[in-house]
Amino acid sequence: MRNQKFKNAILRVDGKIFFTELSEEQKKRIPDYIEVLRTAYGSDVPRPSFSNYFSREAIGIVGGPKVPAGNIEYGVCKALHGEEAAVAAFRAIYRRKPENEKVILGIIADQPEEVPALCGNCRDILLDEFGSDFEIVAGSPEFEVTIVINMKNYLFSNFEEGNLPCANIIIMTSIYKHIMKYHKEVTKKIENDVYSGDLHPERKYYAMINTLSRDNYFGALDIMCDYHPIYPLRDAIRQIRRAGRENTSFVINGVYILFEGLKNKVMPHVMYKDRQHLLEFNI
Repeated sequence: MRNQKFKNAILRVDGKIFFTELSEEQKKRIPDYIEVLRTAYGSDVPRPSFSNYFSREAIGIVGGPKVPAGNIEYGVCKALHGEEAAVAAFRAIYRRKPENEKVILGIIADQPEEVPALCGNCRDILLDEFGSDFEIVAGSPEFEVTIVINMKNYLFSNFEEGNLPCANIIIMTSIYKHIMKYHKEVTKKIENDVYSGDLHPERKYYAMINTLSRDNYFGALDIMCDYHPIYPLRDAIRQIRRAGRENTSFVINGVYILFEGLKNKVMPHVMYKDRQHLLEFNI
């Protein structure tokens, strides 16, 4: 692996990826890139009983030990993803991320120059644990090129305020009042959340999905004592699936995030796991 090439992957605003040479700082970390990828390659942690897809991973800090990780499947298609296992393994060794230390996550790729497709839930746990500034190294000792990508490339938060014509503003205002009426009458009543408290108020959002058949489906947090919550968008999607009778019932006409914190100028943080469920349903 000593002669392996390294490329820095950057996500453009149009969603396409291009590759650049490593920065001088990144070049200093090449021994750590090699070590974390070798550790991932030799990981015997994965146990994918259902999917038979082995996510071999490893994690550590620059200059520190790299620990193996991987996906574990159990129950009925229940899974601890590789990145979730990596966070747990990191905690076991380092307790918490040392201040000012660089975290590196290694993932064995299936194809050369393949950028790992982190799922929504893994983005959520990685973001909470390490923040947005750490590196993911993807490749294999068998490949000529190893990819280095910063976690920031996986995150989307640069929302733009719509510059709507006057007629559309009037329509949207009318829709907003209509939706908030439903929110007070329906969405709040289906919420089941006695556990989350006041932590992360920006994540306390509700959802309404309007389908082509002009039906409205609502979603709210459903949290039980096992701490495996159903998020609002997923909650609404489950209702659509159960109520759908014709193909048009499954076609999304509009998705609305209902959030009470806007009055305090706080933007809602829609969980990446919820975004993924919406995307998969829409596909």
